[in-house]
Amino acid sequence: MRNVKENMAEHSLAPEKVEQHTHEAVKEFPRDTFKGALRAIADATSDTYQVDAPICFATALAVASAAMGKSYLASNDSNHPPTYANLFVLVASCTSGGKGVTTTCILKPFYQWDNVRDEKFAESIPTKKASLDTLNMKKRNLLNNSKKKSSTVDFEQELIRIQTEIDSLSDDGKTLRNLPPLIVENVTSEALAIALEEAGGALFSTSSEASDLISIAKGRYADKGNDFTVLLKGYSGDPLDFRRVNRAKVKVPNPRLSLLWMAQPSVVKELIGDK
Repeated sequence: MRNVKENMAEHSLAPEKVEQHTHEAVKEFPRDTFKGALRAIADATSDTYQVDAPICFATALAVASAAMGKSYLASNDSNHPPTYANLFVLVASCTSGGKGVTTTCILKPFYQWDNVRDEKFAESIPTKKASLDTLNMKKRNLLNNSKKKSSTVDFEQELIRIQTEIDSLSDDGKTLRNLPPLIVENVTSEALAIALEEAGGALFSTSSEASDLISIAKGRYADKGNDFTVLLKGYSGDPLDFRRVNRAKVKVPNPRLSLLWMAQPSVVKELIGDK
């Protein structure tokens, strides 16, 4: 605003031109509020591929939010308790507006991080399988020996210890548990709830073409209309208790969902305008 006033004094702008320049100054995207790597990768993507700055910076902010996980709490020094730093970022952009190239570039470090996790997990599979086989054998031997003599406290404690180790590796004692997810894309509300539970409550939902996800949230597969419950609880951190007929219960005591959805302006407008 100070710069606008200086320009007005220097060039003796007419009132209508002053109003126009003030409006333009307010509309300018505040790149300077972003620092370090966040600013660098967003600037580089915007400048290299000629994508509007708000799309790039909003995407970078969403990825930073997801990368924080449950490692940090945010406080505004009010009477309210601190919350996780998870954000919901919804980007409206037309075809050829740069949604795809922006997510490809800015999400690349996050996907690389996830790939490294996958590789380390794959390397550990033979060891985990061997451990599971050994534990199952110890459990069988222990149970067989218990038939020859009465059970004791030591027997029960040893059985609990072995079973606890088995449960840490497998849900059914046979199949190794998969690596907890970090990222999900096109999923139903039920699948999102299950992924949140598997991930220990911290998850990143992202899509550069999220029209299907928005349709799901608006109730495509729900008999009673909008299906925002999992999303809203993932944002606020309220306990999630998700039940479906003839299916296992999903319970997440402290969910934290970060979200980056991109879609056509008409789709986003329809979602925002939904009462």
